[in-house]
Amino acid sequence: MKTSQSIKIRVLKYFVLLLALSVLSLQIAFIYFSNTDPNWKEKSLEFYSGEKIDTVNKPVYFKDRNIQAKINTDLSVELYSDENSSGSDLPKFAKIKGRDLLIQPALKDLGEYEFSIVSEDNEARFVYNFKMKVELPPVDFAKLEKDVEAILGDQKPHYSIYVYDLKREQGFGINEEEIFAPGSTSKLPYAIISLRDVDKGRFSASTIKPKLSSLIIHGSNTAMMELESMLGGWQVYDQRVRDELGVDNIFRFPHDVQASDLGKLYIGIYHQEYLSKDSNDYLLYLLLNTGPGYDNRIKQGLPKDESVKFAHKTGWVTTAPYGEAYNDSGIVYGEQTDYVIVILDKNVSRNDAIVMMKPISEKVYQTLDGK
Repeated sequence: MKTSQSIKIRVLKYFVLLLALSVLSLQIAFIYFSNTDPNWKEKSLEFYSGEKIDTVNKPVYFKDRNIQAKINTDLSVELYSDENSSGSDLPKFAKIKGRDLLIQPALKDLGEYEFSIVSEDNEARFVYNFKMKVELPPVDFAKLEKDVEAILGDQKPHYSIYVYDLKREQGFGINEEEIFAPGSTSKLPYAIISLRDVDKGRFSASTIKPKLSSLIIHGSNTAMMELESMLGGWQVYDQRVRDELGVDNIFRFPHDVQASDLGKLYIGIYHQEYLSKDSNDYLLYLLLNTGPGYDNRIKQGLPKDESVKFAHKTGWVTTAPYGEAYNDSGIVYGEQTDYVIVILDKNVSRNDAIVMMKPISEKVYQTLDGK
């Protein structure tokens, strides 16, 4: 009897031990399948864009549009097929397709994001959390400046150039603070000041807009003189440019301009710093529709298709001591970034200026916005 009872006790102990081991095994399996190990979690997602990206925190450049993040595990897990599932948190440019996370950012999607993806099978539920930064590829602006200087060669003293990338918030200048003759590029602040008065109710839009159309699209000096009179004369106008637009060297008298100040006006227009939305949109409409007769300057170095827009104002003048000046300035709305570009010249023939502007514009575009 004692022997039989002893055997039963030993069997019971073995059973309890086996049960404990089973519970422990289940706990270990639960921990593993629940993905609680941060190192395992970090390795559970890998990016592919031509060649594998090794870390989830590497910046994803905007031009790499078809980035894929794949589940890197042999476990039987299924992703939710609906990106709007309550268990998943994705930005609008990311979608789940089967077992793949498809990431297709656009220019408007630049920024930092935190992703949360939930997947589950019959035995476990997984949560994948990671960060991503969608940004533009870096640009060596110092090298770009040297490349443009190489194009200018010994003609560098005759040119003033200002470039500012509106998304990267970086740029460069060449002689950008020297005084040049503006020509009709000086009509840009007339448009801004006049539309500010429309916003204030001083003038009606129906009175001002026809004059601005002639001023910007066709470069009318008559429209400029009419607006100048309505604004109270050139002295009042010049002072308002200083006080309201924050530039010191783009005036009616003296007829001077700095490329950096002209560039500053375009930056203000881009960020809608001077005008109401309606007035700013109207000004951009005019600048985007500058007559086709002025396409032989900066625009000749831009793509010919509709994917790139150029809102610009040109200028031509022959005046002492600058000789002939054949200028162009504006905002390039590209596919991957937007940027301001101003090219002024002095004592340069019209044909020489046209020839010089094309390779400069091409180099800037290819560096900042090229694919």
